[in-house]
Amino acid sequence: LTVAGDFTTSGGLLGASCLELVNSGTPEEAEYAETADNPAGTAVADKTIECWVKTNGDTNAGICSKGTATTNLGYMLFILGDGTVRFNMDQSDGTPAKVDSTTLVNDNKWHHIAGVYDAGTDVRIYVDGKLEGVSTTDIESAALNHTAGIIIGGLDEAGYYLTGAIDEVRLWDSVRTPALLRADMFQGGTLANSTSLIGRWK
Repeated sequence: LTVAGDFTTSGGLLGASCLELVNSGTPEEAEYAETADNPAGTAVADKTIECWVKTNGDTNAGICSKGTATTNLGYMLFILGDGTVRFNMDQSDGTPAKVDSTTLVNDNKWHHIAGVYDAGTDVRIYVDGKLEGVSTTDIESAALNHTAGIIIGGLDEAGYYLTGAIDEVRLWDSVRTPALLRADMFQGGTLANSTSLIGRWK
């Protein structure tokens, strides 16, 4: 895990600490973390990306991402201008499959967010263990054309960095069902089921 900026850690929701980010300056001063690339995160397959996030009033900010917003190549959890969360997934053509939550998450409370991609079928978004949206529009199953690591607290481009706290980021090479999400969302230690877990950062 590579970090940038003068970030801090503080008491996390589930563990000893979480990533605390303040991003009000220039892009050169941005605070975020980036994981190493993992080929399993790029392969054509089901995906689930999930984390806990807490932010107060932040909008138009990346929570976790592998890709960019301008080219729409990759996948990401992103806080929109109205405070809801969007899950984007695009494998090749620059037109993303996307689904939005109904819950506002920029209320200075901890929220569990999960974006699920069922390859070739649909994208789904969960907030606090509840399904809030499903979309079958522009679902693809081509290879993901983006080989960078996962950005925690922003996107792979300037201007979309989060101010807030992030904890327990997990990437799975599978479709996590509501039961699986709920079984592990409060686990800061050993997970009930870690099959198909690609990466975990806490």
